[in-house]
Amino acid sequence: MRSDSNTTTDNHNRQKRNGSQGRAAADNNTRKQITRQKSSRNRPKQKNSAKYAEKQTMKSSGPLNPAKTPVRNQLKAGGRRGRKSGQKLKIIPLGGLEQIGMNITAFEYGDSIVVVDCGLSFPEDDMLGIDLVIPDVTYLKENISKVKGFVITHGHEDHIGALPYVLKEVNVPIYSTKLTLALITNKLKEHNLVRSTKLKEVKHGQVINLGDPIRISHSGEGDIEYFKEQLNQIYPRYKQAIENLEKLLEIPIEHPVNTMIGLINKLDIGKKIGSEAVDLFVAQSGEGPTNAHEIYYALNEVLFFAACRGSGNAQLLRLEEKLMRMLKYDWSEFDVSGTVAWK
Repeated sequence: MRSDSNTTTDNHNRQKRNGSQGRAAADNNTRKQITRQKSSRNRPKQKNSAKYAEKQTMKSSGPLNPAKTPVRNQLKAGGRRGRKSGQKLKIIPLGGLEQIGMNITAFEYGDSIVVVDCGLSFPEDDMLGIDLVIPDVTYLKENISKVKGFVITHGHEDHIGALPYVLKEVNVPIYSTKLTLALITNKLKEHNLVRSTKLKEVKHGQVINLGDPIRISHSGEGDIEYFKEQLNQIYPRYKQAIENLEKLLEIPIEHPVNTMIGLINKLDIGKKIGSEAVDLFVAQSGEGPTNAHEIYYALNEVLFFAACRGSGNAQLLRLEEKLMRMLKYDWSEFDVSGTVAWK
């Protein structure tokens, strides 16, 4: 038999062994838990939002079905809502730039081309054997299916002169007013093109449709109304000014030089630029009788001479205001014989 002391000693040793093993097991369990915490901390967070699921679904499902594509993605794919892609207005001058005459400009939008004017020009001194100069319409011939017609602004040669030659290659309708079409008809008769050309008369205020409409927008309708109000206020003033100019044609002037000097003194324009305007008038028209209309325009040349002498915009504006006062003067007061001295 073993003694009690031995039994106690064995129990104590057994507890020590069990205690160390328990601590070791506890330590191992703690390390495993810490390791798992660290590894879970390094993992990316799982995205369970609807947006992430939607993206993952679209990625895995292959090409998008337009019928099922969200509106947001449709806008990204198709551009801004309500705007056609690639629709830009092109302005193509085929003549008339940096030269006198041969005015012709093509406006292209989408599948439509509208040509404004079709004029000619006359040859320069170095163009020996050339009678007329007409524009190069190769671009119109290459895009003949897009050309909807010619729109003619008025009947001068530099705006209609090339039509008989261009119509032989680009035969499209011509749109203009009654008087301009009559002038064009006379030109077409010389080339036997009246029957083969469509002439469309456009009346004042009439709207015609030539191809694709150009969409424009404005920031506010209030601005348009304000513009109309200002125009209605300004128009009577311009009308009155034109009527005053017409009255000048009926005022005879027997002594134009004295009249000009008297007006220049009255308006306080100054002898330097005033005398230059008088000399120019005498060189062009002489000193014989004329009318107040001619004197008025001759005196307006002082604006040119003042600008040449370096006058600024403010000075030129004040000078122009002085010249406008002539319309209210009694011109007979200045039309005197003898010699009028400068001030």
